[in-house]
Amino acid sequence: MTQVGPLRFKTAEQLFALMSDMDKAMVYDEVPRGPKENVWFIVDNKTNVQRREAGKKGVNWNDCGVWSSKDGRVLTTHYVRVGTSLSVVKMQDGKVCKRQVVNGKCVLVPLQEQP
Repeated sequence: MTQVGPLRFKTAEQLFALMSDMDKAMVYDEVPRGPKENVWFIVDNKTNVQRREAGKKGVNWNDCGVWSSKDGRVLTTHYVRVGTSLSVVKMQDGKVCKRQVVNGKCVLVPLQEQP
């Protein structure tokens, strides 16, 4: 586990850099047991991805209390790397689009090169 100061969240660019350059020894198979306060860690979730692809439920050990899928939410954000920065993208009409301001309005514009 890596100690952090209070209320310090990482940007998407910081997380991408961290995940790209991490030491494999920093990756855990599951959430470490025991008290955790102002720490972060990376958990390898590929086993759960494989389970879900096979139509099974994911298995997660959790000592932080019960997660209610009814009351809680999980946000999924997709990014595309453009040069050295990340851009949030969404699918629209079968194309990957980037949010841009055009004539004072926020619109989704298809990427010229589709991933």
